[in-house]
Amino acid sequence: MYSQGFRPVTEQGHKNTFVFVREALGDEFASLVGYFDRMRTKRNQAIYDVAGLITETEARGILEKAVQFVDIVKARVRATPE
Repeated sequence: MYSQGFRPVTEQGHKNTFVFVREALGDEFASLVGYFDRMRTKRNQAIYDVAGLITETEARGILEKAVQFVDIVKARVRATPE
């Protein structure tokens, strides 16, 4: 976001970040970004509302997708001219 001249606002910052990422990565990665956005919502529920909401299997799946996502972003950053 910062490299494109944007900063998330404090209120709903994580939500706004995912809106930006969805636009920045395009339709090709909409499913992956949507997955992380749903997990963001679930994380909020797990922290503030319901303990034990996220299973170990689900946590492992999130970690696996996070590694994929970081690889995608790294490739995009490398391909972006300075």
